[in-house]
Amino acid sequence: MTPVGVNEHLAHLLQVQGGLLDAYLEQNLGARYAYAIVVWEQTPGARLRAVTNLKESGIVRVLLQDLAWSAARATGGGEIPLERSPMFVDPEADDKAGS
Repeated sequence: MTPVGVNEHLAHLLQVQGGLLDAYLEQNLGARYAYAIVVWEQTPGARLRAVTNLKESGIVRVLLQDLAWSAARATGGGEIPLERSPMFVDPEADDKAGS
């Protein structure tokens, strides 16, 4: 698949998943939540891509740049081990557990 095809396919998939997540959160938790779903390939120079419901996309661009820089620094530019099943991460709970 060409890079353009990958981008179009990935964009569609992320938009569908974001819409499902948005509807699920509002219907089942009774509130609107801000979200950003981020994906990237594990190859050198790979671009991060995201879908969000934030109106100000500039906020997400800043977060993506920070994430890319932090991931590269944490791994020395190498691959990050992946799991097959999603994992929920609560940074506040993790901080409390580590202290």
